[in-house]
Amino acid sequence: MVDDARVSAVPLDGWSKWGLMAQLLLAVVLFAAVPYAMSMVPFERIYVDGPYKAPHREDPMFPVRWWLIAIGSWVPFLSMLFAILAWRKRHTHLGLALLQAWTERAAAHARPKGPQATRRKLSARWSRASDVMPSLSMTSGGGTSMLAVQHKTVDVDGLEIFYREAGPEDAPVVLLPHGYPCSSFQFRNLLPELSDSWRLIAPDAPGFGYSATPSPRRFSYTFDGYARFLERFVETLGLTRYALYLHDYGSQFGFRLALRAPERVAALIIQNGDIYEDQFGPKYRMLKEQWANPTPEGLRKLVAAVSEEGFKDEFIGEIPEHLVDRISPDLWTLHWALVQRFDRRMNLVHLLEDQRTTLAWMPRYQAYLREHRPPTLVLWGPHDGYMPEGAGHAYLRDVTDAELHMLDAGHWALETHLNEIAFHMRRFLQRVHLSHAASTTWVT
Repeated sequence: MVDDARVSAVPLDGWSKWGLMAQLLLAVVLFAAVPYAMSMVPFERIYVDGPYKAPHREDPMFPVRWWLIAIGSWVPFLSMLFAILAWRKRHTHLGLALLQAWTERAAAHARPKGPQATRRKLSARWSRASDVMPSLSMTSGGGTSMLAVQHKTVDVDGLEIFYREAGPEDAPVVLLPHGYPCSSFQFRNLLPELSDSWRLIAPDAPGFGYSATPSPRRFSYTFDGYARFLERFVETLGLTRYALYLHDYGSQFGFRLALRAPERVAALIIQNGDIYEDQFGPKYRMLKEQWANPTPEGLRKLVAAVSEEGFKDEFIGEIPEHLVDRISPDLWTLHWALVQRFDRRMNLVHLLEDQRTTLAWMPRYQAYLREHRPPTLVLWGPHDGYMPEGAGHAYLRDVTDAELHMLDAGHWALETHLNEIAFHMRRFLQRVHLSHAASTTWVT
């Protein structure tokens, strides 16, 4: 179910406050300018039969000028009214403020029809409004949330693990395992967006990013191996409760962690992480053929996919043309360079082959959702050859009250729709953590 479209106020940052002050100043100037302009009208030439009579026939433009002045006299009043409304709504964009007010009022009286149809429409209206103003700062303080991201390492069972962290140490934790072929680099922009209120932690898994690349004799480059790693990482940092951001391969590792300790999961944010085999997209075809009938030719195709060109296709393969230039080429050039530098190619090929083992786990993930019903936010980019739109909607089978948002995005939606994702996450996590505030102490 898509949650209602009531929208929390957006605080004004420094630039917005200056803009509002400029708007108020304009209103004052117009209040002074209009009477001055009216005083310049040559009334002595306008009337021929005394005051308040017909206009002079030699001044045919008088009606036009008079109506312009009459209309113009309302401009400062309306400007002042708009400025006050914007101040009360804490927006600098009046149209967005009025749309928010209307949406809140409509949502409060909405009667859902069918599968919450009315509320879906209201949410869609707000999403379209957000598209018009993509630069709004979605924060909950008085300014921006661009706090520093820390780059750390920790020893996990003898392996040096790199991770990114942002936010206060005593804040609720959001754990973000990354996907293939990326690393914690994919969360570089999201972490500072939410770090004013949450502690966000994004590790590089072994053999990815800046973490160690042990030999296959020391570390199992399988989904079982990475699931165990994530569990040990959480234990090493002493994390006892967390929301999980589940994306791509990170969703497989994260769901395994949730199954292991469901009481520690405060919430799930699922962004293009699939657990429904019947909704696999066409891009799975090559993998499924190799899983069902392993051949040398199929292996050569997997090896070819683990390349700079293959990585590029992972990041921009199916997204619309108007989104391509939003995807940073650093994503494939950086990660391919790291693969070459640490000789990781065959480890990744082996992981692609081992992905077939995830199919047996998917019914267990679905059962976990039905049994434990964690608060769930689904953010989906339908332009995804692996996980199309149906893979996102499928979560409503098992979590009927999940909040679902379809974005005009692809698999790597954080690269193209960061503001919208951060906005929806902030609202969702605020509700989740406020509902537990009276009875829960957040220990990290």
